[in-house]
Amino acid sequence: MVILLIKRIGGEMNDMLRLTERLNSISNTEHQHNTNDLIDGTMSLCNFIQKILNTKVGSVAIDPLMGVPSFDVSQGLINKEDKQSFLNHIEQLLLQMEIRVNKIETFLEDTSQITVIMMFNMNIETKNQNSIKLSGKLLSDNTFEVNPI
Repeated sequence: MVILLIKRIGGEMNDMLRLTERLNSISNTEHQHNTNDLIDGTMSLCNFIQKILNTKVGSVAIDPLMGVPSFDVSQGLINKEDKQSFLNHIEQLLLQMEIRVNKIETFLEDTSQITVIMMFNMNIETKNQNSIKLSGKLLSDNTFEVNPI
């Protein structure tokens, strides 16, 4: 009878150990899913922002105000004030068009590249309190590139 009791306790310990292992595995899986969700969310937001910035005002029939106004790159954005003003316009546009964004801070970066007119960084806080950092470039062909930092 004592041997049976030891076997039974031993069996319960194995069951407990297996249950703990399963719970740890679930916890690790949830952490991986949360990390993957954050990465997927960052890439989704980055891609959508790039699409908004590469869309010209009036080119979307369902929302004619969506996009960046057309401008001649060779005529404008030469001094820092013009670049900052344009960056402020971009910030307001993104706050208006992207419902996942709660807050945006933008910062001009210096560039010496011939094909890059303006470089900037964005710190974005999403509605679900995630913090995302993106870098962007306005290229000489009047297109934007946006990438996660």
